[in-house]
Amino acid sequence: MVISCNQIECSDGFKSAREISLEIRRVFSINLSLSSICNHRKNMGYVWRRARAMPNLNLTKKRQRKEFANRYKSYSFKNFVFADETKIEINTFPLYHFRQKTSKPVCVGTRGKSSLKINIWAAISYKGPTRFCLFTNNLNQYSYKYILEFYLKPYMISNFNEEELENCFLIQDNDPKHTSNLCTEFLRENSINWLKTPANSADFNPIEMLWSDLKSYVRKKQCRN
Repeated sequence: MVISCNQIECSDGFKSAREISLEIRRVFSINLSLSSICNHRKNMGYVWRRARAMPNLNLTKKRQRKEFANRYKSYSFKNFVFADETKIEINTFPLYHFRQKTSKPVCVGTRGKSSLKINIWAAISYKGPTRFCLFTNNLNQYSYKYILEFYLKPYMISNFNEEELENCFLIQDNDPKHTSNLCTEFLRENSINWLKTPANSADFNPIEMLWSDLKSYVRKKQCRN
């Protein structure tokens, strides 16, 4: 079964038992049943797990990320405000649970023809979170300027004095509506310093972990509306 192991490693574990069987038959003229491949794969310690997603980074992007991290690594966490928006859909993702092999799985509702979804914007900092901004339409530069004016700006004014505001940086991704002239001009006029991060650097924004926890909470609560 060294052949089967090599097939798994060469494909990073993405080949199914059927694909491995066909490849072995084509190259070595050996017939192996699917059950044999599955059993040997299990005995070799391979388990079925969801693959992790990661940004597609070339050498230039990696260098930019490293330079950015080195440039600001000595800055205090108190100097940053992290903003982002996300979308939550009801009954879109599977919910895993433990059960006995002989028992039936728990039913948690199915996804309808039109799934329920809501968009959320928020920002967090050392001094706490902003109010959630909930909306259902697609966000554009005009609606994002509204969020900056009535959610972010009041938060900055109420939580940071003039000196702190000068040394405070806003972290958000490089979405076109964020980089629009309308929004960047608004930030400039209100003395809000936007620190532009390298491309494909969502992991530089810790609010992504908040969204992950929020979505997990919603799924576990089995929200209907």
